[in-house]
Amino acid sequence: MQGEKHGPAYYLTVSYAKGKTRQVYVPKALRPLAATWVRNYHQAMTVLEAISSINLELIRLKEPDPDR
Repeated sequence: MQGEKHGPAYYLTVSYAKGKTRQVYVPKALRPLAATWVRNYHQAMTVLEAISSINLELIRLKEPDPDR
């Protein structure tokens, strides 16, 4: 084989409901921006998981209201 080597190629994979996924090519110039967005996504998911855990615990601790 001759010529310039290609790659590495970077792709962002997104998972949707019902098991569907999509891959999008990320050009070299956009890699830092894509990495920032992925970090932001992971931070948001961490916060949402913490909120869900707190809400679940609050529901478990809540006494039933007999008048309802």
